[in-house]
Amino acid sequence: MIQASLDSLQYLKDAISPEVQKRLDNIRKGCELLERIANRLIEFERLHELALHPKRQSIQLGPVLRQVANSYSAEQPLQGDWPSQPIIVDADPLLLGVALHNLIDNALRHHIPANGMVTLSAGQEGNVIIIRVTDNPAGGAVFALEIPEK
Repeated sequence: MIQASLDSLQYLKDAISPEVQKRLDNIRKGCELLERIANRLIEFERLHELALHPKRQSIQLGPVLRQVANSYSAEQPLQGDWPSQPIIVDADPLLLGVALHNLIDNALRHHIPANGMVTLSAGQEGNVIIIRVTDNPAGGAVFALEIPEK
């Protein structure tokens, strides 16, 4: 309801003062944060249900990475560097998504420098598929998940 109300107020943006618009933008950011938290709680519940029974399957990594990245608002300093060739991994897509969200959320919350960018990328190095969440390409922290090739 709050998000729908905010969306409808966009039609009146020319009549809204800059001070009120700034407050509406803060409310919008708060709604996005609450939505992400709610989604993480739902994922956590699903994760708890799957704890003893991961559902591994052959999946293309690129679409999973894009889906995770697209779940963040365009205002978040997050960019993707997708693999040029299809990469197939044997993994549980839900658990992989949860792990990636945790890494990205951590990078966005704690490690992003002013005007910096968090990058989600993947590639193959030898016999290992590496997924990286990098919070500062100039030498900052690199979080990596190594998934052995199938």
